[in-house]
Parts: sequence; structure tokens; C-alpha cells
Amino acid sequence: MTRARGIVLSILSIAGIAAVGLLNPAIGHAASGSTLLSGTVKSGSASGEKMEGVTVSAKIIGQTITTSVLTNDHGNYYFPPMENGEYWVWAQAVAFEAPRDDVQLNGGAQRHDFVLKPKEDFFSQLTGDQLIVALPEDTPAHRRMKDIFVRNCVACHEGNVTLQNRLDEQGWEAIIGAMSRIGASGGFSAADQAMPALLHYQADLAAYLAEMRGPGPSPMHLEVPPRPSGDATLPVTYVYDIPLDNGGGYVPNNGSDWSLGPAMASGGGQTQHDAQVDWNGNMWFTGLNPASPDRTISKIDGNTGVVTNFKYAEDGSTLASPTHGATIAHDGTIWFNLISLGALGTIDPTTNILQVFTPPAPSVGISIDEDRHGFIWAATGRGAVRLDRKTKEFAEFISLTPGLVSYGMAGDHDGNGWWTEFNSTNWCLGLQSLVIGYSDIETGKSLEIPIPPNTDTFLQPGDLTPDDLTWYGPLGVAQGFPRRLGTDKNGDDVWAPDYLGQRLVRINIHTLQTTFYPAPRPGLNPYMAVIDNSHNVWMNLQNGDELAKFDPRRKQWTLYSWPNRGTSSRGLHILDRGGVVQASITYFDSSAAARMVVRTKEDIETLKVGLPDVESSE
Repeated sequence: MTRARGIVLSILSIAGIAAVGLLNPAIGHAASGSTLLSGTVKSGSASGEKMEGVTVSAKIIGQTITTSVLTNDHGNYYFPPMENGEYWVWAQAVAFEAPRDDVQLNGGAQRHDFVLKPKEDFFSQLTGDQLIVALPEDTPAHRRMKDIFVRNCVACHEGNVTLQNRLDEQGWEAIIGAMSRIGASGGFSAADQAMPALLHYQADLAAYLAEMRGPGPSPMHLEVPPRPSGDATLPVTYVYDIPLDNGGGYVPNNGSDWSLGPAMASGGGQTQHDAQVDWNGNMWFTGLNPASPDRTISKIDGNTGVVTNFKYAEDGSTLASPTHGATIAHDGTIWFNLISLGALGTIDPTTNILQVFTPPAPSVGISIDEDRHGFIWAATGRGAVRLDRKTKEFAEFISLTPGLVSYGMAGDHDGNGWWTEFNSTNWCLGLQSLVIGYSDIETGKSLEIPIPPNTDTFLQPGDLTPDDLTWYGPLGVAQGFPRRLGTDKNGDDVWAPDYLGQRLVRINIHTLQTTFYPAPRPGLNPYMAVIDNSHNVWMNLQNGDELAKFDPRRKQWTLYSWPNRGTSSRGLHILDRGGVVQASITYFDSSAAARMVVRTKEDIETLKVGLPDVESSE
């Protein structure tokens, strides 16, 4: 029924990198750093107030790990213990200049303060959703074209990537023509395979974008967003630059300097997709590049940044098999899907032994998860498969509605699988079937539950012409498209981010009762949900450089900022172990991965010991 191939792989070390901040994964604190770096950030305006929610970053000059923290309500920041060395240290907030200083850390406690000067032009510092909100909705024409733009031009990358440059109408027409032929993975299709919707609206959309981001004055209304506050200022984030797949260095702009705008490797970066932290504090990431010489699954050493590639090649091929989704199982092993082989893969972080399991009809798709009982689930494109790890046998569940593509995958508390389904034809304009499929393990049957579309848009009656409605399809102006869903392994709920509907969907696995929660802001494009041990729902935002946490008991959102612009993250993974929550993503629009450690107020208080200067300022 199945075949399992186990191989011990030779390890290819790409780069040896000095550590910026050493993290003990058991407690989420630094393990061997010797310097405590802290300071205060004040405004350089007339008021000179201390600034909360400012991102402060530090990076050893010439190395590849960037550590970032945020200032608290007294304007103070606290890094975890840092390795000695020469650092670039900089502070950033929207509508302020970003001073960058050379700081030598030599042990003990060191203080470095910043004064931020106001900045008049802050367009490049804004996130994708903040720019979408700035597009005017004052006329039917503006609302109509804004809707066309959001549905077609904010998917594979953020809105700040799309809108970063000013072009005249001819320039925008050329961009739209090119983008109509560029796929989600960066491939350039033939002219007769161009996306019909973009070609249909090419002239109108080009005129609209030339008005919004052309040579002349723009009607966009930019606002300075509120900075993070309260619990959102607690995390420490480590960003790891990943060497290019051909060994040719690093992406020059990974979005860490907001004045340069978002990351520049638009539409797939270096093809890394999902990232998962293991029990040792290392990160494993998948790679989509079908031409990669050696990246099937790769490990980033959490302390040094060294990237190690592990290769699995299809029979007769010299290239590494590409991968997409990833997850960590209850025993600490890393699981992933080999999309070109239609198979499941796993690697043991302690032994580096990689195994591949192929179902009888190779069909494994892009998403993978483990249920509460230890079975591995994967979407197949036509439904889902479940791998019994003990017997090595597969069971398949085929979606009830033919023609739909299964996408997201999750296994629940009772041992059933759940998968999202959508119509792959011209989906940007809303031709979506809002359906979630699920299994009945006891009977072996597949079932489905429809998800009502969200009709709450910025469009008003009469904004769309009859011609528009023929392109929008049977759902009209409705919004939906659930993406990668997650389950509460300690509870009774499935959670699905509704990408175009801008909401979070909650489904009780027993009663099928469905509840909807609006996303914290419009235009965020929620992508994937993961649930921690305390039933909190974590959700990455493909059009916003933030990580969202939803507390179901309080019905409360908290938004945590990533320190880069243009992250356009896809897969989100959470490791909740030893009382510490760690979130991990790859930056889809640059060659980098990020790990966010959610510190507590008590963690910060511990760091304050021995810092009398900072303590007295509070």
C-alpha cells in the first residue's frame, strides 16, 4: 500500500554565522549572551515625548541575524542578553527618520538612547493594508476600481509592493500586462494563457493607478497608524537572512530598512514557504524551487544562523524535490509535503534521518497537519489523505463537490481531517465556492459545510456595471476564500481565515455551528490560523506586516509587528512548549525567515535587574 524510504543525508553547510542573541528554547530567554542592551526612545519634535511601540533592531555588522524589540509605554526597550561584537542598531517608527548607529557591545549592561526626528514623506514605511485603506472611496468609479485592484493585485505580494513606485498610465499598462502572465510562483506564461480578468480591466485599472500613484498629485489619504502598545510591545523577534538558492549571496533589501520600502524579491522571494521552530530552537523551512540543486527541506541554526540543506531527489533526477507546507508532530519530528512527488516527508531533528511516504495514488498537495491522535493529514487537491504512522497505510477522503481544489488542511481533536475547497478559475474576482470539507473517520465518508460569503464591502449598490457582474461570477460582489485553517487540539473548534472576506471563521466540530469574527482591520488578507495551548488563535496577515492573536474568551485581538516591511507571509507555525509561545514565518517577498518569541512582563522585569538608569526613567 505504501513505500517508505529512509536515508541519512549528507549535510551541506551554507554559511557559518556569529550569533546575535542566543535563545534557550525551553524558556525563551537568552542562554549565553553577556551584554544587556537597553535604552530610551524619544521624539525629536517640540514635545520630546517618550515613544511607545518603536521597533529597535540590532545586527552584528557583516552577519545575518537581526534581533528586534519594541519600546514600552515609558519609551524604554530591553534586548535579551547579546553576544559581544560591533552592531548596527537602529530605531523605526512610521513618520519618523530612522537613526542607525554603530554600537560596540563589550559585556555588562550598556545603554543606547535614540531621538527620532519627524519625517514628512512616510509612504514607504506603511504596510500593505494601510495603503489599501488610503485608497479613496469617494466616488463610484473609485470604489469600483479599488475593488478590482484589491481582488487582482494584492494576492501574491502586499499592497505596499504593488504601490511602491509612481508610473504614468503607459507604465501601469505595461505592469498589468506583465502581471497577467506571471504566476504565483513567478513563472511567466504564454500570452494566450494570461489572466483574463487583468486583461479585461487593463486600461481602466492603468488609468486608476496612474491617478493614485502617477506623476501628479494623488487623492490617497495617508494616515500615521497607531504604534503597538501594551502586550504587543513584549516580543523579541529574530530574523534570519537566508542565502540565495544558488549560493550567490543574499537579497539586498529584505524590508528591514523601512525607508527603502518593502522587500524587493516580489512574488516568491527565494521560494521558501513555510517555517517551523523545533524543540531545540532551530527553524526548518520548505522550498518551492523546482530547479533547486539541494533544498528539499532546510534548517536554520537558531543560535548561529547557519543554513543546512537536506536533499531528496526523485528517481533519476539530480535536483531536489520541492516542498510547500510543514508542521511539527507531537514527538518533535518535522513533517512536510513533496508537491512534485505527491508524497509526505519527515525528518528527525535529532538524527537528520529523512523518510518519504508515498500514497498508492500520489496526490499529496500543499498543506499538512497532525491530528490529536498522531495521524498525519495532507490536502490532495481533490480532498485529503491520512497517514497512519504505525501501519504506514493511507486513507483517502475525496471532496463531495467535483471540480473544487482542496487547499488548507488540519486534523482535529477527534481524529478527523478538515480542508478548505475553492474554485481555481479566475479566483481573484470572486469565483469562489465557499466550502469546507471534512471527514467522518467512523464511516470513511467525506462531508462538506458551506460558508456564507461576506457581503460587507466598500462597494455600494450600482457601483458595478452589468459587464462587471459577468466577470465577478455567481457570487457577485461577495467576499470569501477560506485559506489554511487550523484546529484546537485541546478543544472543539476549527478556525479558518477568510482571505477575501476579511474575517475569522469558527466551526464547532460537533454541532457545526459557525461564528464569524471580523479581522481587526480591513485589507489584512488573513491567510493561516494556528491555535496554541491556551485556545488563542494566531493568524498571519498576507497583506499586513503583523501577526494577529485572537482571544476567543475575551473576543479580543492583539497585533504583533514584524520588524520588516513587505513580509507577505504564507505559512504560520506556532510552537507552544515549556510555557513559551514562538511563532515562525518566512518572508515570502525576501529570502528570510523570522521567529517571534512572545515574552511576558515578568521576563522584561527580569531583564531590568542591574539597569538602574532605565529603571529610574520609569
